[in-house]
Amino acid sequence: MGIKVARGPLRLFLYQQKHALEIVDECGPLGTKPVDFPIEENHKLALAAGKDLDDLDDPTRYRRLVGRLIYITIMRPKLSYVVHVLLQFMQNPKEAHMDAARRMLRYLKATPRYGILVRSGSSLQVNDFVTLIEVLVHSCNIRSLAI
Repeated sequence: MGIKVARGPLRLFLYQQKHALEIVDECGPLGTKPVDFPIEENHKLALAAGKDLDDLDDPTRYRRLVGRLIYITIMRPKLSYVVHVLLQFMQNPKEAHMDAARRMLRYLKATPRYGILVRSGSSLQVNDFVTLIEVLVHSCNIRSLAI
């Protein structure tokens, strides 16, 4: 899964930058514009009409993409809602569902370094969601290692 740990004197930062970028590289067009939110507000995916992906595209591409997104939620719980919504349409995905999955890719492209910050001495409760850059700026002597 490519989980990396950046360790500082008072905190650990867990992230999956490599996995996020691999998904974007494999499943999405790299030239698209990144977005700030992973799903549109007030989406109507449950009411989506239109052609099935069987007619337009191979539905296994949608299933594979959404399946890979599940692993991103390990280090980025805020994306769980979006992935949950996309999982509801695995049986019969429509074009609108694939568009929503592509939007998620565009969000991942914009935020590959997001992860979980765990402070030392904490009871392993998630305190904050930050970027790797924020951790590097606020901590000295950080070592990165893969687990």
